[in-house]
Amino acid sequence: MDDRVWWRDVARGLADLVAPLACAGCGARAQRWCSECAAGLDALRPVRRRVFDGGPPVFALGRYRGAARRGVVALKVSGRRDLARPFGLAVAAALRRIVPDGGWCLVPAPSRTLVARRRGGSHMARVARAAAAELPDSVVAECLAVRGAARDSVGLGAQARMRNLSGRIRLRPARAPTTGRTVVLVDDVVTTGATVACSVDALQSGGHPVHLVLGLTATAG
Repeated sequence: MDDRVWWRDVARGLADLVAPLACAGCGARAQRWCSECAAGLDALRPVRRRVFDGGPPVFALGRYRGAARRGVVALKVSGRRDLARPFGLAVAAALRRIVPDGGWCLVPAPSRTLVARRRGGSHMARVARAAAAELPDSVVAECLAVRGAARDSVGLGAQARMRNLSGRIRLRPARAPTTGRTVVLVDDVVTTGATVACSVDALQSGGHPVHLVLGLTATAG
């Protein structure tokens, strides 16, 4: 392990000991993600975007606002790795409503490589692993990567996001989903749908049909 990564993990561990545990959604003490905030991520809301036309169905567990938004930002930006498990449990609960017997292959949507390294790894991969652990006969395939100089998508409109990612999300064949499983792409926030559309295209172009897309949250619509 790189010394910088080791020291960063040590620092985070010490911070967890010093700082009191608080809910990432509402700040309630002694809870990482309270039941009231969890209730905001327990739905299966259809998400409709023009770029999804003709693709797999897309759902989100909640709206990207309020406590749900704060929780996702804490997981993604603030390094709250402890949220991967409760978010993973929410993903698993939603998928059990669709296929109770399991057999899922969860594919986390990719982050830019440098960003993922800076944050100590893929936050959605952690969520996917936590979900798969709760689903019978289910696995995780971390098989997507962002290639080239894709810029941060914050502030970009729908067309700009698509141009930014078009052709830059690639499939790693050695890590691709195995046959016989129901493939679901999991993402943190579905906004314009560019990441989802390009990820689905990379998987399906490689011969791996995506059956479902599930976001933790989605912006309105």
